[in-house]
Amino acid sequence: MLLAAQAMPARAAGPAGEIERLISQLGDSRYRVRERATARLAEIGLPARQPLEQALASPDAEVRRRARQILAHIMDLDFEARLEAFSADVEGCLQHDLPCWERYRALAGNNAASRRLFVEMLRAERWLLQGAENSAAAVAEAIESRCQQWQQSMQHFDPTQRRPPGAGSVLALLLVGSREDVPISAETATTIAGFTYQKELQEAMRDAGQTDVVRRLLGAWVARPFDADSTVTYQNIVLSLRYELTEGIPAALAVMQSPATPPHIRQYGILCVAKLGGAAYIEQIEPLLEDTAACASFKLNDQEIQTQVRDVALAVLVRLTGQDLRAYGFERAQANALTYFNTATLGFADDEARQTALQRYREFARLRHATGGGHPCPPSE
Repeated sequence: MLLAAQAMPARAAGPAGEIERLISQLGDSRYRVRERATARLAEIGLPARQPLEQALASPDAEVRRRARQILAHIMDLDFEARLEAFSADVEGCLQHDLPCWERYRALAGNNAASRRLFVEMLRAERWLLQGAENSAAAVAEAIESRCQQWQQSMQHFDPTQRRPPGAGSVLALLLVGSREDVPISAETATTIAGFTYQKELQEAMRDAGQTDVVRRLLGAWVARPFDADSTVTYQNIVLSLRYELTEGIPAALAVMQSPATPPHIRQYGILCVAKLGGAAYIEQIEPLLEDTAACASFKLNDQEIQTQVRDVALAVLVRLTGQDLRAYGFERAQANALTYFNTATLGFADDEARQTALQRYREFARLRHATGGGHPCPPSE
């Protein structure tokens, strides 16, 4: 059908009268006439786009079929030409009509590394990005469909055919999915969060030239609001901790301060705020010293150790204020590069020890506030 036209330029001129005549010939009873008309319309390229789109409503099934085929061919060639022009514009000085470019540029910048990744994203997820300017509902449907396709690919019955999403696909999903008006289900959001652990994205994150771009797109994703008590928010807090994304602080604060959030998730909100926000968030963490909800319990040397939300908050506050954790009864406390603390090393065997530690911090906090937020000497034993 179009093989003879593939080497021809996609933007050759064609008079309107000729285009109209050629479209009428798409339904000719003679095969050769239909083939010649098809090849010539493909050669004319973009000037024939609108008439061909109108031909999609033709009562003749053959005209509709060929018009659809030619349109796909024309748009493919035009897309490749625009992508090549974008790649050739090394300095990023020209204007380019590519889907999602303006949104991407605002998030990721316009340097050589960001442009290379954008080309990779377009080659991997052209149709997803082209549809990203549609209605929020349509975009959500497209994201869900693409996630399902990738899940099916990863679970293919033939192991040799299994393929996870590459970095370009994951970044495209993050870019489109970070639109706050797009309603993303918890299941789809969980799938996208899971994709961020794929090997290719991890490699892109470790690439010095690409790290900043990947972090910005991840940051846009974790910054979009989800329900404070949702599993998705917890997953995004973990992503924020893993990649030190300060964009995740608002979600972590919401989780930390929400009594409706399960305690084992609330503790990660505290850890995220402490790790990414530091001492600037001491006053927001201090009210959690009253939170008696249990996060976990375990046995150590036949002793029952319980970790409560207030224990995590206390350990965090002691560390943020530069004090000795052992002086507060946290002899086993272990710092953790990912989660700030290993929460299994926090907790108390009895409430008396906990109350003593809490009282010690309250006295320290009273002195601290009295000195205008400075760092007074810790209270004496």
